[in-house]
Amino acid sequence: MKVFDRYAGTEVGLPKIVTPGRYRVLRAATLNTGISLTQGDVLVSDGQEQCELDGSQRTFQQFDASSKDDANWKLLAPRRSVWNLTV
Repeated sequence: MKVFDRYAGTEVGLPKIVTPGRYRVLRAATLNTGISLTQGDVLVSDGQEQCELDGSQRTFQQFDASSKDDANWKLLAPRRSVWNLTV
């Protein structure tokens, strides 16, 4: 499935390991057989590790909240503004 990568600012194929909050769906889809997403919605985890998007199996990247290295994670910041994004 094609998605909009908010970090790179381009359309890409959804990777096998999905970073929550990085991608916008380009068309209506169903996440994990129960959550309806509309065009432009940001793809975030529903608390599960699995990321089944319209039958395509992926995995959400998991972050260990108890890690002593939490402050060392790089923040995702878009290269250009996505506020006026039309998908």
